[in-house]
Amino acid sequence: MQNLTIIGNLGDDAKQVDLKDRKPFLAFSVACTRKNKAGESLTQWYNCRTSNLALLEHLTKGKKLHISGRPDFSTFTDKDGEAKVSVNISVDRIDLI
Repeated sequence: MQNLTIIGNLGDDAKQVDLKDRKPFLAFSVACTRKNKAGESLTQWYNCRTSNLALLEHLTKGKKLHISGRPDFSTFTDKDGEAKVSVNISVDRIDLI
């Protein structure tokens, strides 16, 4: 089993998602920024979801999080026609920092 651990900031408030034939869950995006060798900032976004609905009021834009969970990767084409990889995390653990 794969596990991915990240530390980053919430890009927006978490949203509760209610689908017809599934349990509700929270969906949110986390940004992790680092500097490359040239000193430029590079940001990687992670799409996250958790079944812990009690966290909704705590997962607000800008909060710093430590997240651990199972990654899933998919591809998509951006608005400029470039192929990109989307990193999705089914969250097992969230710590507010």
